[in-house]
Amino acid sequence: MIKLPSSIQFTDYSAISIYREGLLTFPTYVAITSQENSQVWIGLIEEINAFPFFQISSLKTDVSYNSPRATETSDQCSIQYCNIEGVTWQNENQLILVSDKSKKDQDKICKQKGQSIHYMKLPGYLTI
Repeated sequence: MIKLPSSIQFTDYSAISIYREGLLTFPTYVAITSQENSQVWIGLIEEINAFPFFQISSLKTDVSYNSPRATETSDQCSIQYCNIEGVTWQNENQLILVSDKSKKDQDKICKQKGQSIHYMKLPGYLTI
């Protein structure tokens, strides 16, 4: 079990990935995704002197990034990337996301983005 900052307001959690440039370099970043919210939260893994010997904390800019949203206004949901199931780092400000097959009751836009690989560039560089 990993204790996450209470600032993360996800309905569910679908994937986690860590990024560190080298074996002995710091900082170590963590990306956590939510399928239902279609969001990514970026945090920091810090070493501590007590069990479990690390903690996950927020960056200075404690924010969850939305996947792109539909721009047209309608009664339908604006989420386009409905089934984010996996995440990995490309580098310090780029993520690769994968989405699962859409569910039968989801909107047409969800079906278009299902079972796909998605590239996400984070705005700016990460700040500790």
